[in-house]
Amino acid sequence: MDAIAIETLRQEVREGRVGVERLVDLIASQQCLLQATQQQLVGVQQQLQAAKQRIDELEKKHGVPPTPKLDQPFSMRAEEQRQRARGKKPKAKRKGRRGRFKTIDKVALAERSEPVFPEGVPPPECRLSHTRPVWRLEHGRAVLVAYQIYRGPNNQYGRIPGVLGRSEFGLEIVTEIAYLVYIMGVSFDKACMLLHFFQNLKVKKAQANVLMYRLARHWEGQFEGSCVFYARWQAVRADDSCLTGLRYLRECAARSINLPRRGQQACAMRSGERAEIFSAWLCGAGLRSSFASRHGSQSW
Repeated sequence: MDAIAIETLRQEVREGRVGVERLVDLIASQQCLLQATQQQLVGVQQQLQAAKQRIDELEKKHGVPPTPKLDQPFSMRAEEQRQRARGKKPKAKRKGRRGRFKTIDKVALAERSEPVFPEGVPPPECRLSHTRPVWRLEHGRAVLVAYQIYRGPNNQYGRIPGVLGRSEFGLEIVTEIAYLVYIMGVSFDKACMLLHFFQNLKVKKAQANVLMYRLARHWEGQFEGSCVFYARWQAVRADDSCLTGLRYLRECAARSINLPRRGQQACAMRSGERAEIFSAWLCGAGLRSSFASRHGSQSW
């Protein structure tokens, strides 16, 4: 019986609603339940005692001592703390190789070596200066080539063809990265993954970024020249289009063809006013043109 049932029974006894016979029956049922529970407890204790005896017999038979229970915690952190208390430093985990590879190690991985002599100097007059490993693309895969740089009598060094300065990657690899990043719109991470997957070339994101800066410095002069040439070409093209348009307006006016209002105003302008308007338009478009100086005094 739980506490609620006992309290209810007590209240009923006080009020006289429970008879003596019911109380006697209730006490007898509880006594039977208690005896059954005691018998079950005795049986469980006997089974436990038999299991302990069986364990002791097996340990004596096989000679396995019982495992002592440790009072202190046993874990990696607890062990490190105990080692620090004893004055012993725990071993640091090494996460792979750190730092840059030496040139000797890179040269040892090269598939072949090629001599590079200074231009215009006979090979017998040169001597070996140093060896530089460079990654090249050959037959669709990356190949590490060790170039042996020779020095001439007047400190003339051989130049590796297709390599920007002291770079370790050929120009074909640099232009491939530039095409993937700036033409196809691929990120540096994905460009490095493509090089590794298709050409077995491991290039880090930082290396690819440095290669792009070096390519930009190398092409800076040619890019500026191309921009100047394009600007001049646009100016000349604009001058020719202006001349053609004004000549067309003049012919329409001579034939008495109905023109829009802006076309009639353009035909009524003097040649100097037309030159100033088109010259201002060209300057507003960012084009350096000599339109006013060449056509300011002409009459169309």
